[in-house]
Amino acid sequence: RGRARARPRRAAARRVGARERDAPAAARARPAVAPAVRLLAGRDPCARGLVSRADPAAAAAPELTDAAEALSSEVVKTVDPEFLTEADIAKVFPDGVACRFTYTETSPPVLVTGDEGALIRISGDLVRLEADGDGFEADPLTAKVNQTENGDLQDLIVTAGPDYTAGFRGQFTCAN
Repeated sequence: RGRARARPRRAAARRVGARERDAPAAARARPAVAPAVRLLAGRDPCARGLVSRADPAAAAAPELTDAAEALSSEVVKTVDPEFLTEADIAKVFPDGVACRFTYTETSPPVLVTGDEGALIRISGDLVRLEADGDGFEADPLTAKVNQTENGDLQDLIVTAGPDYTAGFRGQFTCAN
């Protein structure tokens, strides 16, 4: 009799409006976040195993390869240029690059150009592209940067043979 009875714990108080209070429990449940996380994981170089979250520098550096070999391990329907690191760029352009194409102002480049060519990463492989007219090529892969109606943005057009062409909008900035 002299013992105090433990009160059941109450959930944290939260104001609930009349409309929410009358809605079925399923409608009040929080939306699932997992599908969005899975979608974003496809673009996250860490989730794709391209970069280690713990130590990005410790990740295995890709080797320079030809375009046909890089495309042999890629799903051609979704050939996407991947982020380049400064170490990747130094393998092909030890003296630096003239221009960089980035998806955003702060993202790493996905295409860099020098005097005689360009560098792109496909399927985790580095591919050197040779200058070809107003674009770059390493058969069957081509890359070309086109001006858009918005002067601040350009389109990177990537083709992988006759059956695949994709465009990526971003910034193409040059040192001079």
